[in-house]
Amino acid sequence: MTATALIVILSVFLTATGSEGAAWVGIAMVVILCGAVIASWIAVRSSILRAYPVGFVATARLTAEGMRATSALGTSDIRYTAFRRVDAAGDALLLKVGSPLGPVAVMPRALLSDADITRLRSTTSH
Repeated sequence: MTATALIVILSVFLTATGSEGAAWVGIAMVVILCGAVIASWIAVRSSILRAYPVGFVATARLTAEGMRATSALGTSDIRYTAFRRVDAAGDALLLKVGSPLGPVAVMPRALLSDADITRLRSTTSH
């Protein structure tokens, strides 16, 4: 974000001063933003493949206190109070946990029933 802000400021400055370099700054910004999107996609994909490798049988179930989920990385017990938002996106569940700026956990949608997802959503603070 800092690099993008600096590039935008530089572009505005070069445009205001009538410099021909403003176009190159715009091109650099597009390249940097595309690189950031691709790098983010690769990081998320590799995290998901590490947690849920082909052939591994993951599990998730709701308990009285929260959700217990098992992946190739281990078992997590997450209290209901930790969930901020639960969204289904295709075959994935996106679980926003912690603070409003906290992480998003991704897990296979098939691990929880529709009733469990509804119950989990009812406990969120959003």
